[in-house]
Amino acid sequence: MYLQRRPSTKKTGSTEPELPELETELECGARDGRVSALFMPFHINGNHFVAIKVDFQEKLLTYSDPKFPSLSCCPGKILHAVKGWLSLVSGTSGWNFQSREFPMPYQGDNTSCGVVVISSIAANVLGHEEWSIVTRFHHRLAWFLWITHPDADSVSIP
Repeated sequence: MYLQRRPSTKKTGSTEPELPELETELECGARDGRVSALFMPFHINGNHFVAIKVDFQEKLLTYSDPKFPSLSCCPGKILHAVKGWLSLVSGTSGWNFQSREFPMPYQGDNTSCGVVVISSIAANVLGHEEWSIVTRFHHRLAWFLWITHPDADSVSIP
């Protein structure tokens, strides 16, 4: 991961030592406009995956849940943490929240939430095939092989 120093936040005349703050390439890109959106999977309640999309240009957070698509609220702890990080990265507050802005298929079973979330992110960002209940085993196997064999040329994600 590429890191660089953040602009100094030390107050003029302060006697406290200046500590270097490191910033990732993602954070730099979000600040200067090179990164327009970020999709983040989250594991919630110890048993379920959901996704948040951050739109840096619109200052908009959207939440999608494959098991409960009509659920309109993101868990408060996650929303608070993401908004806090975004305020640090962008230097601004006032991020808006909206439910279900990006498409995510209904999970339809009790075990595919992680694969649904990562497949939906790949479909939105990379144009991969969207997950469906019919393709769930194929997607699960393809993602397993891709994660466990990252250097293999023969593994393809749907």
